[in-house]
Amino acid sequence: MLMKKTLQLIVLLQFINLWASAQHILLGKVISSSEGKPLSGATVHNPEHRRSTTTDTSGNFKISLPSGKQIIEVSYLGHITQKISVQSPSTDRIEIILSASENELQEVSVNTGYQTLTRERATGSFIQVDNSLLNRRVGSTILERLENNVPGLIFNQVGASNNKTNISIRGQSTLGNNTDPLIVVDNFPYDGDLNSINPNDVQEITVLRDAAAASIWGARAGNGVIVITSRKGKLNQQTQVTFSANLSLAKRPDLFYQSKISTGEYVEIQRQLFKNGYYNSDEQNDLNNVSHPALPQAVELLIAARDGKINSSTLETQLDLLKQKDARRDVRKYLTQNSVNQQYAMGLSGGTANQLYTLNIGHDGNKGNLIGDGLERTTLRTNQSFYFLDKRLQLATGLSYASSLISDNGTSYTTRHPYVSLADENGNPTGVPTQRQGFLNSSLAKGLLDWENRPVQEPSLRDNTSKVRDYRLNMALCYKFLPWLRGDILYQYGQTSTRGRDYNSIETFYTRNLVNTYTKVNADGTLTRPIPMGGILDQSFYENVNHSARGQLNIDKQWKAGSLTAIAGYELKGLVATSNNYRLYGYDDQHASSVVVDYLSSFQYYNVPATNQPIQNVDGQSGLTDRFVSYYANAGYTHLGRYTLTASARLDRSNLFGVRTNQKGVPLYSVGAAWLASAEDFYHLSWLPYLKLRVTYGYNGNIDKSLSAYTTARYFAASLSSSNTLTRQPYATILNPPNPELRWERVQIINAGLDFRLAGDRVSGSLEAYSKKGKDLISSTSFPPSSGITSFKGNFANMTTRGIELTLNAAVLRGKLNWTAAINHAMTKENVTSYGATNSASSYFTAGTPLVGKPLYSIYSYQWAGLDGQTGDPMGMLNGTSSKDYLSIINSYTPSSLVYNGSARPTNFGSMMNTFSYQGLTLSVAVSYKLGYYLRAGTINYGTDLGLASSHGDYSLRWQAPGDELLTHVPSVPKVSNARRDSFYQLSEVLIFKGDHIRLEDINLSYRIDRNRPAKWPFKSIDLYCYAKNLGIIWREAKNLEDPYYQSSGPMPFSMSLGVKIGL
Repeated sequence: MLMKKTLQLIVLLQFINLWASAQHILLGKVISSSEGKPLSGATVHNPEHRRSTTTDTSGNFKISLPSGKQIIEVSYLGHITQKISVQSPSTDRIEIILSASENELQEVSVNTGYQTLTRERATGSFIQVDNSLLNRRVGSTILERLENNVPGLIFNQVGASNNKTNISIRGQSTLGNNTDPLIVVDNFPYDGDLNSINPNDVQEITVLRDAAAASIWGARAGNGVIVITSRKGKLNQQTQVTFSANLSLAKRPDLFYQSKISTGEYVEIQRQLFKNGYYNSDEQNDLNNVSHPALPQAVELLIAARDGKINSSTLETQLDLLKQKDARRDVRKYLTQNSVNQQYAMGLSGGTANQLYTLNIGHDGNKGNLIGDGLERTTLRTNQSFYFLDKRLQLATGLSYASSLISDNGTSYTTRHPYVSLADENGNPTGVPTQRQGFLNSSLAKGLLDWENRPVQEPSLRDNTSKVRDYRLNMALCYKFLPWLRGDILYQYGQTSTRGRDYNSIETFYTRNLVNTYTKVNADGTLTRPIPMGGILDQSFYENVNHSARGQLNIDKQWKAGSLTAIAGYELKGLVATSNNYRLYGYDDQHASSVVVDYLSSFQYYNVPATNQPIQNVDGQSGLTDRFVSYYANAGYTHLGRYTLTASARLDRSNLFGVRTNQKGVPLYSVGAAWLASAEDFYHLSWLPYLKLRVTYGYNGNIDKSLSAYTTARYFAASLSSSNTLTRQPYATILNPPNPELRWERVQIINAGLDFRLAGDRVSGSLEAYSKKGKDLISSTSFPPSSGITSFKGNFANMTTRGIELTLNAAVLRGKLNWTAAINHAMTKENVTSYGATNSASSYFTAGTPLVGKPLYSIYSYQWAGLDGQTGDPMGMLNGTSSKDYLSIINSYTPSSLVYNGSARPTNFGSMMNTFSYQGLTLSVAVSYKLGYYLRAGTINYGTDLGLASSHGDYSLRWQAPGDELLTHVPSVPKVSNARRDSFYQLSEVLIFKGDHIRLEDINLSYRIDRNRPAKWPFKSIDLYCYAKNLGIIWREAKNLEDPYYQSSGPMPFSMSLGVKIGL
């Protein structure tokens, strides 16, 4: 038996030896055709025998192949896949050259603002939007082109009023005022006006989402980082000239989007109110010279009929005429327009052996949806780089300039009554009464100014403009001490200024109303005008000047077994911002003269004699000095092209922090690791030739610049407060008590990622999971009143955010017809874990009030028990039973007992873009979705006027008779005004709906002419395109809401663009 097993083992070993002898090792190297650099992480695949490997950091590979003629496929992101025939065995070392595709830069490297890394050496979470994807959209601003293109990045509709960008990346990590991501432009944080950045000047955008990617930015990276890289020339490149132009047209806003009470119902409600004596007090006040507010036209007709001035037949005829009107038609016709945007851009770039250069010029001319609104913007950007000493020394300079003129003369006039006419049948502007007609006639007879408002004329009578100037000067000096060691000195000077001018001529209603209000008619009939005749000019000036400097050492060392990339540096930043506002009364625009007014005395209102007020003084100034000192380092080591370790650390100090915090110097840091599993010798999944795992951990930071460690106060002029009428002296209020313990917010981030690519590059993508913990967040906490303050802001809150993100890119069809699909999806869940202040239950009906255990932006409501079948009153729950005791119901709720409906922001969102191309014709269609969020629908508020103030269309759905409670949830009209009844219904759960929806975002159809062009054809390429966006909802969960995401404002108008791009 032993002999038999021994013989079997010997035979088996012989077979193994025979098989092994038939396998041969092929050695080779993969390099890029453009620069001759080795490509690390390229996939080498033998499809017949399902053998795969990847190149190391030097581009080298080895693969085991059977004897004979073999086919190997070599692929690399951003490069064209090569199929090569080789003979095995072979003693020759082969070299394979891959040609770059158009978006090579975006796919093989990432820019953090401090360094450029190859993807193979990166462990962090980076998302890039390349030039082709940016230019697929049409628009004047750069950030809007990121929407639906970056997993985890969303433009918020809820909780975005105080932000510049309305963007959040992977949820929100702070409770404070600064929720915007850090914007970096050409290696430095950008403090200017984002609207000054011309999208045509941008080469790529990189979004840094985790600690390993963003922690290098330290105390400003807690909300994520968006790195914008401008276009640059290339060495040894012939001069390239490009020109582009497009024209965009957008429809007027849909003024009929919001459901409103019909004009007929409106008039009948006013008839009922008149019958109930609702307008008696206004009539009486007019007779007694207490006040003289204009009464609705329908009410004036009812008064005339009551007083016998018209008969009932005439009354009904006139009321019927009013019922046929809808003021929104006049507003749409006379105050709005189709917007028209024109955009032109020209670029020139190139390079020699020792120089590269770029020049971009752009102009935008936009007309807004409101007549009188517009934008004129001109941009200029240029940069040059010079190489000396055999390219060891590089000198780079750059200049960016933007000049914008913004006109804001449009009138978003909202008529109080739906039958008001803005113009007569011939289109001549008509006046909207602001006081009762008898009072107007009397005031005119006494010499006062016309007191009617003519909205149609207003845009032409005022000059409300802002001139924005943005300058940036960049300089860089780089010296390569050794092939692997380089030193950089970078400097940037930036200046942004905004000059605002709001001139209301004497013809504008604003000025006439103010002059008349303060006018006094003397006993002898003469007039005294504390506010003099003439225009009113408001001027504002804002300027920030910033200096940034950086010294940095760069290491890029490669060995046979590994490579090291590292940076270390020191950074200084100083920003001084100033703001001034002042007003001139009695301003003569032609001669630039004005009249001094008395701000200290109080004056009687002409139209409300019981009121005495000083003239408004808006003069003021403010300033901010912001200084940063930072030390940072980042290093990454890759071993055998498979194993990567990274680490970074940053120490920030600022004049905004307390001395004690700066002395402690708590660093923000990250560590990361990556494993290229597909490069292992034991890895043989031919269908998955590329597989990389990543994990990172670290801390980012965030700053609330509205706070300081020192006591801050705001000073006011004497006349700005009615509570200061006794002393008539300037006064101050404390904004922030001293807080020497104030420190930056910290965000702990754990991120795990999986990058993959299927055979033949058919499908590629990444899957990431993350956990964020916001610590030491700025929030308010209660304070003993005996201290002199009732609340205090400091580091008193914490919150967590967790999520999963998926990115997929698929080549569905290849050939004459190509079809690619790009999908991104994000799922996020956030919760407040601690909060220092105590709030009442009613405060949670405004999204953004923190409650421990719930998302920061949540929807809460009262429990609903239906309508009373006999009265139509809304009912809630009190002590377990239905009740109409609204005061007791409302007072019974605590924050924890409110009905939690869900997040007010989408918790699942993403997009899908399909692109079809046939020869030179390309069609792309983008669809987006937002799921897992709730909203509160608008509804009627009966108030004291039976719902006229809100004028909501739910009035027609109200309960009117027993049995209606089975058909509607809108309460009946109350017999007596009851504010608590209204409030309970408006905040009840019956008005909460899911906002889930799918939207057709845009369609782009383009045609490129670059093939078989005539020999004397002067153009390298011509692209013609048509782009349509805001195409509407495909599906929505709440069928009663036309567009859930834009419920309050209405959807963005449909827009169509035509354009051309020419390459010379």
